Amino acid sequence: MPRYTVHVRGEWLAVPCLNRTNTIRWLGKEAVRRYMKNKPDNGGFASVEEVKFYIRRCKGLGLLDLDDTVEDALEDNEFVEVDGNSLTTEDLVNLGKGLYKIKGLALINGTQMITSLGCEAVERAGAIARQADIIAALTLEVLKGTTRAFDTESHRFCDRVQDAYTMRCCPQVHGVVNDTIAFVKDIMMTEINSATDNPMVFAERAETISGGNFHGEYPAKVSHLAFRAGALLDVYARRRDMVRLVASAATEDHVSMGGWAARKALRVIEHVEQVLAIELLAACQGIEFLRPLRTTTPLEKVYDLVRSVVRPWMKDRFMAPDIEAAHRLLVEQKACAVGLF
Repeated sequence: MPRYTVHVRGEWLAVPCLNRTNTIRWLGKEAVRRYMKNKPDNGGFASVEEVKFYIRRCKGLGLLDLDDTVEDALEDNEFVEVDGNSLTTEDLVNLGKGLYKIKGLALINGTQMITSLGCEAVERAGAIARQADIIAALTLEVLKGTTRAFDTESHRFCDRVQDAYTMRCCPQVHGVVNDTIAFVKDIMMTEINSATDNPMVFAERAETISGGNFHGEYPAKVSHLAFRAGALLDVYARRRDMVRLVASAATEDHVSMGGWAARKALRVIEHVEQVLAIELLAACQGIEFLRPLRTTTPLEKVYDLVRSVVRPWMKDRFMAPDIEAAHRLLVEQKACAVGLF
């Protein structure tokens, strides 16, 4: 019986197809139905019939015609993904109707919006930075690196001259990342406990004051620091600074536009999580090649954790579900939960 693996909102679902004359639309609805069945709140969907979606082959490949049959459009055991519930340009225009200009600006540049996104970014950055230490330890073990670089006596008693920078400089690179995250978190904590309205209303004095507490420069700047800290962990992250923009006919001559920085910080952290998930899988696969040797007890626990969701590679297979499973372990901070921190 043909079977297809369908990606819906971060979940991989196996969908058997008894009749290959079923349409691609049927495949999408069946995948959404199975997704809703596994979620206590139906995954946020009201009903299968109300879900608007399109289907493409995985990794951004071509869209599939919903009226085509699965027999004509897909091979057995093929992987596809369902995309839906995204806001169209028309939806965004309709949402903006009736908004005052100041309210529209708040949606893209409000201090509260910048701070909320920045807080999520810094929390996720802290979680992935802690787990980056664990994954680096696994990689060092698999590459049979030396720990002497982490000793104050350096290489005095070590036969091996030195490992690559990416190994022996982990304390320095990860250290500055953690220090940066701590600094950003301190600023964000102050920001979320501050009054950032304008004007400020002082009821007991029956007075209003138009000031500058609304300005988003603090969360904007530390959001830049957050995504740069992430870039240190992910050498593939792009390092393009945001520019300041002038708004309101040059009367608001210096605005942070920090929403972009906060969103970019989140995007970079998400990339870091993905890259470290791949490194984690590679390190665990490396352990397979070194058996029957065993690593330390804590790292064996991490290995067992990974193997609880991803089996070893004995032959080539589609890796996206495995990467997603490892990524989920990191997002849920499971590597920390096995007793290392």
